[in-house]
Amino acid sequence: LGVQVKITRKAMKQSGAALEAAIRRDLSGAMRVEMDKVVFLGTGSDGEPEGLLNIAALTSTAIDEAASYGVFLTEIGEFMSANAISRPSDVRLAIRPETFVGMESTVNADIQVTEYYRLVLLLHERANAGFVPGHVVVTSNALAAPSGSPSAASAIMTTKTGGVPPFFVANWGGIDMIRDPYSDAKSGQVRLTALATMDLTYSRSEQIRILTGLQ
Repeated sequence: LGVQVKITRKAMKQSGAALEAAIRRDLSGAMRVEMDKVVFLGTGSDGEPEGLLNIAALTSTAIDEAASYGVFLTEIGEFMSANAISRPSDVRLAIRPETFVGMESTVNADIQVTEYYRLVLLLHERANAGFVPGHVVVTSNALAAPSGSPSAASAIMTTKTGGVPPFFVANWGGIDMIRDPYSDAKSGQVRLTALATMDLTYSRSEQIRILTGLQ
């Protein structure tokens, strides 16, 4: 993984420590975005690890219908059975913004709450006093944009078993910084490149479940 930033010599003379802090934030932010994307969508070629959604050994279920509370309830129940999970709040779910909007726009006629709100209540255990954040993550970076007709997206469910995370991202060494004052010298710029070597593996395939075709 490589991230590059160019800085003018004039800016380096005037900004001091504030410039360095800003550069560090930009570099780390860009690396986090790319790492999140590759962990889930990596192609397994051209230097990219194979992302979770492209690993054939992981359980993938084709939903091929509108995303709803009932759809997720069925899949969460099967996921729990396969992992001997004792409660729905052990499940972590990542969905696309379009899936969120569709479910939040659909109101259940019997209880007058949205399909998304029902899902959140399920995963946070409605008997608990207060919600624990992070059980449902809405992401446009880790999951591919909807495609096809009708438009459909994917989602991914994970859980810890015995405290063991479902997957690991390994770093080899620290982040290497290369300072290049020569390549852009004519334009009065200094080029900084940050390089990191990472890889991905999963611990148990049963701890990860992929849902496709959520319309």
